[in-house]
Amino acid sequence: MNNDKSNTRVNNASPGPLTVSIIINNYNYELFLGQAIDSALNQDYPYVDVIVVDDGSQDSSVDIIHRYGDRIRPVIKENGGQASAMNAGFQASSGDLVLFLDADDYLFPDAVTTIIAAWSQDIVQSHARLKLVDIEGGHIDLYPAPEIKFDQGDVTPLLLEKGRYNTSVTSGTCFSREVLAEILPIPESDFRISADGYLV
Repeated sequence: MNNDKSNTRVNNASPGPLTVSIIINNYNYELFLGQAIDSALNQDYPYVDVIVVDDGSQDSSVDIIHRYGDRIRPVIKENGGQASAMNAGFQASSGDLVLFLDADDYLFPDAVTTIIAAWSQDIVQSHARLKLVDIEGGHIDLYPAPEIKFDQGDVTPLLLEKGRYNTSVTSGTCFSREVLAEILPIPESDFRISADGYLV
């Protein structure tokens, strides 16, 4: 019996290591898309699949996506906005955990390993600070700022009182598949942009 909760599937009917789907949503980010895909493919955690959703880009994004062949799972669709792209990515995913990544962001090689190490069966969402960089990769700042503490545990009282809780943005969040299945699809007409606001 495996007592390591961080290495056990969310669904106990399917024993084995947790699998992670990284969903990259893209719209006209040809300049950054390759780096985002490479960062997802180069995770040091072995049980990762990468889904890249192109939301009707008019630049060379689709050509970039096709260059990766069967190393990724492409979803090429007409423009419908960020919520539409995230919904389509989730439908194409199969991981126990789902990590959303905006195409103008990238992951450090140990990002998924770090999430898995902290994960347990009672966790439904994790969040991390993002390192803000300039176009050359130079460090600018952290987001949210270090002095802002993330809210942890049961955030229901905060949601009822304030309507929100302190968390990260899209590329800093990972969710259990089970919780996403309960709250998705994101209303597409309401969240053409800022769809992470619905999730968090």
